[in-house]
Amino acid sequence: MLRTHPWTLAAVLALAVGMTACGGDPNAGEGQASLLAPDLPTGDGISVPPSHVENQDPLVVVNLHAEAVSRRDFHLYRALLAHEFRFYPRDADADNLLCLSPQSDSWGAGMELLIWKHMTDPNFVGDEHPVEKITMDLTVLSSRNLPGGEFVVTADATILVFVGPDTGWATNTRLRFDLSRQAGSLRIDSIRESAILTGQAEEVGWGAIKCLYR
Repeated sequence: MLRTHPWTLAAVLALAVGMTACGGDPNAGEGQASLLAPDLPTGDGISVPPSHVENQDPLVVVNLHAEAVSRRDFHLYRALLAHEFRFYPRDADADNLLCLSPQSDSWGAGMELLIWKHMTDPNFVGDEHPVEKITMDLTVLSSRNLPGGEFVVTADATILVFVGPDTGWATNTRLRFDLSRQAGSLRIDSIRESAILTGQAEEVGWGAIKCLYR
């Protein structure tokens, strides 16, 4: 089981330096983001208002995903996911994750949204402390069009998850976003995580961190 560990401010700044930010304002609250995806019902009966941006550009969708993470915006996060969404954690983490059913290498939209609901709940009660702040900074490495109108975007991400002023998790990780059009707008079909060789043997993956809030 992964546990929280104290950070020093210098370590956090060193991890974040040199990355190009594509996420939202990390100091923003938990309310709705400034750019919202097209209307999609949510589990609590609330619908996400129509967007001011037509989600036809895969880079826009990926940047909105980073914004949803950094703003801890549940509704925007949900609106960007396809109904058949899958998250694939790092292979090295997969054997130890309780989010995964036996002989499975990924989890679906239901588990992903349950995790995200818990990570955005200031009153979360579980084995870990409630999350206070998250930042996701992306550096896009490539964007490819595939036959059939599908897209693949690969990006390196620096993600910081705070459960206190100097406590939490940090990870440098690589994310592959697979996207396709649904109801006229691009949705994220899957996110596949792979490790970046950083020399930090104890570094955990984004999937492993999220799974603590299943």
